[in-house]
This record gives sequence, structure tokens and C-alpha cells, in this order.
Amino acid sequence: MRSLWTMGLLSAVSCSSWTAFSASTLTIDVTVHWEGRELLAPNLDALERLRKAFPDIPVTHFVNPTYFLDETKAAGNVLAMHKIFAAHDEVGLYLVPMEPLVKKAGVILKLEPTFWGYLDEGELCRDDCGLDVPLTVYTREETLKLLAVAQRTLHAAGFTALKSFTVRGWMGAPYITELAAAFGYRFEMTPVDPGLVTPKLGEFPISAWVQQSWSVLARADAATVQKLSTHHPTVRAVPQRGGIVELNDPQEILARFDRQVKEERTDEVFTLALSAESAFLSWPKLRAILKSLQERAKKQKVTLHFATVSGAKNSRPTAANVSISTRLSQHAEAAD
Repeated sequence: MRSLWTMGLLSAVSCSSWTAFSASTLTIDVTVHWEGRELLAPNLDALERLRKAFPDIPVTHFVNPTYFLDETKAAGNVLAMHKIFAAHDEVGLYLVPMEPLVKKAGVILKLEPTFWGYLDEGELCRDDCGLDVPLTVYTREETLKLLAVAQRTLHAAGFTALKSFTVRGWMGAPYITELAAAFGYRFEMTPVDPGLVTPKLGEFPISAWVQQSWSVLARADAATVQKLSTHHPTVRAVPQRGGIVELNDPQEILARFDRQVKEERTDEVFTLALSAESAFLSWPKLRAILKSLQERAKKQKVTLHFATVSGAKNSRPTAANVSISTRLSQHAEAAD
């Protein structure tokens, strides 16, 4: 399974042909991942406080279309999100093989392996089935059907200007990127620095998967990176490097920022990821981090450019050859 997605993440390595606005400007992406679980009032309230406290910071909302597959909850979920989404925010696809999406696509649901290991003998899934199963256990044809239903569902919910996507559990693959490109996606935020994941999740399989993929990135030579940068660069990757609020302490995230500034790596986007389903607990941390980043930038004479994923001028081309016909998406629509 690991070999399916390691090649697709080579693009996260820095490339000299892509530069930021200036030597003293650093781009920051704040993203909220709407996982697909039940939307609870405390978490929604916390996200509203985020928008009110930082009204000028654009946020990318990666939305799981599962929210809109239950007709009894779809309208309420759309309304709840619109109360939070600002006009300058961006909505992207959060691709998660949860049971409602998989069944809607006419695909057989897979329950293992999960990011945490295999199920115990006789263990049954009762809630949010498929949420913790990597998308890479599904075939190319199955993923094509999942993408078709996911996009149509988001469009029906009113989210039609979709440019970016990410895959649950940082589990990307070249064929997933290629298929997403056929549906019109041009920015991907799946790759992650394992340093953000392994300290807290080191005992689980997901840690080894993330580590292996990133080690491939670190070994890529300049010639390989240049080739990837010029080979049909229609989809660009924005690797997650700054911090995952649920997993990383503020001091760790701020230390990463200081190192990036000191090393003048202004060609890399500094990302901050937050889960909507745990926003109540994470919001105080994020608020403190954002304020500290602004204070640090002022002292270090660095200009912060807050942007959505598709607005990050220094994102990276991905490795996958995405110069393919959009008839793929049309085929998927017909097959559904």
C-alpha cells in the first residue's frame, strides 16, 4: 500500500524555480478540516470565534461531502457552515472513504486496515465507518467513482468553486492526484512532514507510512525535482509543514516558524491545520499561536502573507502526470 502513494509526494521538496513574493515575506495557510462527524454546537461556536477574532485571515475549509448525504441533516449542516465561512475563505474537498459516500458510489465498503491497525476478530464498526481507513486501499476505478459522487455532492450543497483537495490521513497517491486533476482540482494539501505526526502517533501504522513517504522526498535530487516541476505542473502540492493544532504544542509550532525564518525558507508555505470536530479544544491554542506568529514576524521584520491553499503563490507542482482528458470525470458521472 505504501508504494502506491510515496511517488506522488515527491513534489513537496523545495525547488529553486518557485519563489515567494520577496525574501522577507512568508505565506501562512490556515485550514479547517471538516471530518464528517456530527457537528456539535461547542465546535461550531469555536469556529465562529476564530472568524470574529481574525476576520482578515482567509481560511481554507476542506469539507467532507458526507455531511450532505443524509437528507435529514444536509440543510442544517450547510446552514451551519455558511455561518462560519467568510467571503474570502476557500472551500475544498476533503476526500474520506466513509460509509455513506462509499455506498452512494456503489463501491464495497472496506473497514481495514485502519490508521491504527487491524480490527480485532469479531469487532464491528458502528459509527463513522471508513473514517480511519486509508483511501489507498481502494482501486483506481473505485476512487474514480468516489470522486465523482463527492464532487457532485459538494456542488449540490452549493460549493461549486472547488480548486483544492486533501485526502484523509495524509494518504495520497499518484493515481488519486491524477483523477482529482481530471475533475478540475489544481491544489493538493495531502503531504505532511512526519515530524508533525510521529511524536504523538508513533505507535500506530500511520506513523510509519508518513515517515516512509517523506524519506523519499528528502532523497530526491535536484534533477528529479526539476523534472517534476516542468512535467505538466497543473496540480500543485502545498505540504503541511507548520503545525497540526491537535497534535503539536504551540512552542513546537513557533519553533518551526523561527527555524523557517532563520533559514530563509520563504519558498515554503507555513501551514496550520485544525479539525472542525475538535475546534472547541483547539481554538485557544490556535488563537495563541496566531498572535505569537504576528508578534514574532514583527520582531524579525518578516511580512506574513495569509492565503488560502489556492492563493499560495509558492506551492509546488506534484509528481503525477495530470495532463489527461476530463472525459475521466464524465465517465465516472455516467457510471454512477
